[in-house]
Amino acid sequence: MNMDKRSILENMAAEGRRSLCPPETVRINIGTSSCGLARGAGLLYDKLAARRDWPVPVQVVAVGCLGACFTEPLIQVRLPGGHHYFFGRVDSKSLWHVIRLVEGQPPTSYLWLTAVEKEPGQLRGLSDLQFTGDLNSSLGRFLRPQVRSLSDSWGLINPRSIAEYAATGGYFALKDVLNRFPPRQVREWLITSGVLDGGGKQHLGRSPLMVGSTNEFTPLELALVENNPHHLLESLLLTGYALEITEAVFLIPGRYPQAADLMARALAEARQYGLVGRDILGTRFSLEISVVDAQAFPTLDTKAFGWSSLGLPGLAQVPGLVRRAARNEKLERQTMIFHLTGDVKNHGFVEVPRETDLPGLVRHLTGKSPDSFKALVIDHPHGTFIPFNHKGLPSVPSPSFLFDELAVLDQHRCLVEKSLAAVSAPSLRACPGKAACTAGRSLLQTGLTLLTKG
Repeated sequence: MNMDKRSILENMAAEGRRSLCPPETVRINIGTSSCGLARGAGLLYDKLAARRDWPVPVQVVAVGCLGACFTEPLIQVRLPGGHHYFFGRVDSKSLWHVIRLVEGQPPTSYLWLTAVEKEPGQLRGLSDLQFTGDLNSSLGRFLRPQVRSLSDSWGLINPRSIAEYAATGGYFALKDVLNRFPPRQVREWLITSGVLDGGGKQHLGRSPLMVGSTNEFTPLELALVENNPHHLLESLLLTGYALEITEAVFLIPGRYPQAADLMARALAEARQYGLVGRDILGTRFSLEISVVDAQAFPTLDTKAFGWSSLGLPGLAQVPGLVRRAARNEKLERQTMIFHLTGDVKNHGFVEVPRETDLPGLVRHLTGKSPDSFKALVIDHPHGTFIPFNHKGLPSVPSPSFLFDELAVLDQHRCLVEKSLAAVSAPSLRACPGKAACTAGRSLLQTGLTLLTKG
């Protein structure tokens, strides 16, 4: 590998570390993913970015989502020295308290959570922070039980900055693979881990490889794109190398303009630094990637291109998987990540160890007794219904058990009505080529209707 090409990542990472932890500048992060923008984060960003009378140097940054959707709009202030202050549900009134903190005044009741860097000046993700005070217990309760890997940098890095992604270790898995392992070895890792279906043989050397979605993103898929598009690009580059392809297409439905813009920006940055295109990082590996409006492929089934039912969450596991394999560690996923929703106030994205007891986790996150809940729904609305106190829930979910969304239903919910809604969903009304399945669903729908209407 060419030495100049090799030093690109080190230089970018150093630049990213200076940006994430500026020694003499206050950094204000504002969550501007779709969830934050819907609650007014864009206006808050404009107000702070336009302010010119700061008493100290200030850097205002539009970051992704911390994952705690119930706190939006969320603003995080990092002071020189590594102290962090989180303000939740910020409006025009509480925004002044953010400004006063920057001006040197003590925090107020509008502050939700405080933290400090375990090693001042070292910040790759949330795991590098030590929480020091819960002024609003809901955010601390939501974050403390989590063990973040895939989502560790969410809400802390600028998704428009390749340097900040490199500072978290981004693209170093790609560099390591291109320098040490042949495509066949990486392909075996992907097959063994279950990320790639069908043994990968039908995709070997077949371009273009298409990933993404032709219809709509799940909340988790959208979060993956908006929080860390460079991570998905690195995942695609590693997979392209393993499959020995020369072209890949990332499909993004037209209804997600911010996701498309972020991915296109990331792609342009990566190409500028020689991470996409010909002779990547000075090697013989070449891969062209394009971002395409999925409406150009209205009938395309991306599952036919080899991705398991995990979709983008499965693709996003690739860099971490490769790093573990290169260190001769187990290939199994160490965590599971999902969107917690339903009858809970503290909804958002949760990443925990795979062996986590889900009912126990829900009780902790909500602070409610087990009697408050009736059931959990895996991949709501038409997924698996599990009674809340069910003892048969696997303690260590298999890869096939992993899911994107977990909905909590409280005692006032009628499971029969929920079941009727599930079997009546438009996406489940027909099973092409399976007449018996379609007929059975129709009978089930009729029976459930009679039960609910009497």
